[in-house]
Amino acid sequence: MCLIVSGGHTLLYEVTLCGEGDDAEKTFSYRRLSGTRDDAAGEAYDKVARLLGLGYPGGPIIDQLAEYARDVASDASGAANNLKFGPTKMSGNALDFSFSGVKTAVLYHLREHPELNTEIEARREALTAGKRGAAQLRPLCSAHTLNLIASFQRKVVHELVSRSLAAASQCGVKTILVSGGVAANRELRQTFEPEARKQGISVFFPSRELSTDNAAMIAAAAFSRYSIGERAGGDLNAMPNMPLGGAP
Repeated sequence: MCLIVSGGHTLLYEVTLCGEGDDAEKTFSYRRLSGTRDDAAGEAYDKVARLLGLGYPGGPIIDQLAEYARDVASDASGAANNLKFGPTKMSGNALDFSFSGVKTAVLYHLREHPELNTEIEARREALTAGKRGAAQLRPLCSAHTLNLIASFQRKVVHELVSRSLAAASQCGVKTILVSGGVAANRELRQTFEPEARKQGISVFFPSRELSTDNAAMIAAAAFSRYSIGERAGGDLNAMPNMPLGGAP
């Protein structure tokens, strides 16, 4: 099974190797198990980062700042440490994802805490001045904000992991591949592998450096075709709606 999780996609596919003979003569078949009903996971990161004045892209900076939150003691100013996002209820396909709710919950939380507006504006000014790193923005984040960030990320990771493992159990697969830019997220990696191990499932991630490298992804997709002698003609053109597994 493959979880494709990025700024534009959140999808689960069952992948089956078909055919007889040598591996070079076999092909993969793909069955879509689920997708997001609204925002992709990476899109939710970007929108929450924009709300909090953390810049773009949102995934890396939220992931880094969530690490700081672990060292922040919960007190009156850090009440968001115990912020609980409600369960994601889904009619129809129970394996589908939805991230607009958690994004909206962050928005409502900020409206309920207007005292956070001052630091949000300070971070936006820092971004304008070219200060975009986590180490530079960290001093401009209160304990409350850091814990809000950590709570948001915890919810997104929980949704990705729990629904992926539910799908794996339903399909009886024992191997999960995670791909896409959000595969670089440290909490996703740290959570996914031990949870999967409890169910006897192996999880594979690309290196963090290559998770966000689109050129490497294209090369990897092309290599298997190239290795069995497939070549594109001079009339090759972009096919934005080409089905997964389709011919070039």
